[in-house]
Amino acid sequence: MFDIGFWEMSLIALIALVVLGPERLPGVARTAGHWIGRARRMISEVKADIDREIRNSEIKEMESLKKDIEQTGRDVSSEFSQASDFDKKIKDEFDLTDAIRDSANSIGDRSGTSDDAPASAEIPASAEAEQNVKK
Repeated sequence: MFDIGFWEMSLIALIALVVLGPERLPGVARTAGHWIGRARRMISEVKADIDREIRNSEIKEMESLKKDIEQTGRDVSSEFSQASDFDKKIKDEFDLTDAIRDSANSIGDRSGTSDDAPASAEIPASAEAEQNVKK
C-alpha cells in the first residue's frame, strides 16, 4: 500500500518498542489495527458506492439510447408507410392511364371510319394521361 518493505517495518517496530515499552505496545498495536480496519471498511464502502453510481448512470444512458433507437424505428416505419402509400398512388395513376388509353382505343375501333380516326383518338387520351401522371 505505502510500498514499505520488511526492513522499514522492522525499524518502525523497534522504535515503537523502545518508545512505548513492552507494556503499552500490544494495546497500541490493537488500537492501530482497529483504526486500520475501519479505514479499509470505509474505503470499500466508498468504492461500492462509486461503482453503484457508475452502474446507475450507465443504465440511464442505455435507457436513453433505447428510447432514441425506438423513436428512430418509429420514424423509419412511418417513412416507409408514406413511401408505400406514394407507390400505391403512382400505380393507381398508371392503371388509370392504361384505362384511359384502352377506352380511347376502343372508341377509335368502334368508329372504324378510317386509319386516321384511331390515331386522332389516341392523341387526346395520351395527353390526358400525361396530365394525370403530372398530378
